[in-house]
Amino acid sequence: MPLFLSFFALGFIILSVTCFPGSLFGKEAAIRLVRNDVQPAIAEGQFDAWVFQNLGNADAVRKRLSWALQLRLSHIKALVDASSRQMQTLELAGQGDIKRFFDQVEMERDFFQAARHDRGSINALFQRLQPVQRRLTSGLFNEGSLFEKVLRSELTGPQQKQLQAAEARRRERKWQQACRSGILELTLSIPLTDQQRTSLLSLMTERTPNRLVPQQYMLYLIRYRFSQLDRSRLRPLLDDTQWEAFEALSKRGASYGAFLKQQGYLEEISFPADQKIEEA
Repeated sequence: MPLFLSFFALGFIILSVTCFPGSLFGKEAAIRLVRNDVQPAIAEGQFDAWVFQNLGNADAVRKRLSWALQLRLSHIKALVDASSRQMQTLELAGQGDIKRFFDQVEMERDFFQAARHDRGSINALFQRLQPVQRRLTSGLFNEGSLFEKVLRSELTGPQQKQLQAAEARRRERKWQQACRSGILELTLSIPLTDQQRTSLLSLMTERTPNRLVPQQYMLYLIRYRFSQLDRSRLRPLLDDTQWEAFEALSKRGASYGAFLKQQGYLEEISFPADQKIEEA
């Protein structure tokens, strides 16, 4: 609040309390006026907390992304035996993705600095930063990135087939691990026999998604996938008590579809034969 308005508000309090002690313009009304008008600015550090979450500041995230790029490069090199020229081109593309990300971060930081004195804009600021958060969480070198585009253009046909097959196997292993964890969580609410767990795992892993969500969202996807299983095949596996409990959990699990969609993941995930995950 400008200084002259602060003096005005203070004068209003004194006048109100002195002249109108029992009226609607008494002490409480005047104090409410000042409390509503005098709002501290959003702390500058809140920007990094929103964008980088628990990863630290910009320097820490830059180092983390550089490390992730080198890990991705070494993974590709081991799988397809790429040439030095191919690796150099891919590294430049990855560095370009990192630069583009931080260019976007700094642009949003400028907007934040201009708007942080208006606490009424907190929700708008947070919503504006969500795409940046999502990009960082999902990974900078995935589908749609400069790195991925250069990867497709640089690798030969045989190299691409090698890489796709290896990544499919890696994705299948991760999905199986996630399903096992989800079933273990399920048994905390619904005791299952070894045979039931094995049969449920078989149902869950018949189809591997074309891509996986970040690790922190994986359990949400598993819970949601439980709710989408073929009931005609699932029902014979469970007794009446188990089935009733599973149906109750499934209703909650279905709600995670809306959450995953809000985070921008639901529409990107499909299973073999182009069978999309159904929306809740």
